[in-house]
Amino acid sequence: MAMSASEKVHEVYLEEKDIHNRVENINITTNEIQSKLKQMKDIPVELSTRINTLKENLRFISPSNNNDAFELETKFLNELKAIQERLFDIPLNNDKIIENIQNCERFFKERKQIFSN
Repeated sequence: MAMSASEKVHEVYLEEKDIHNRVENINITTNEIQSKLKQMKDIPVELSTRINTLKENLRFISPSNNNDAFELETKFLNELKAIQERLFDIPLNNDKIIENIQNCERFFKERKQIFSN
């Protein structure tokens, strides 16, 4: 009985850690994008402003064990990674980056409506 309880505690710990790591990965990727934008010259103000707003708004996202939250967080992170990759394009494709940012904003808005169970 004690072994079973110990295994369950460990399983729950790993699940909670994974949930927390998803939100943390979004924060880390956003920080990396902000850092890259600061290093670049001639970046449109709109790009950096919208990324900074996204980063600020991430504080309203708390870890959730909901499947819908997982899907939205995954989509959000994929869009951030697409932005990160596009920052290395020469010339910079501002329209595509803005499209990715708009998707992030949409996913954020949807994700903010999902609370932890």
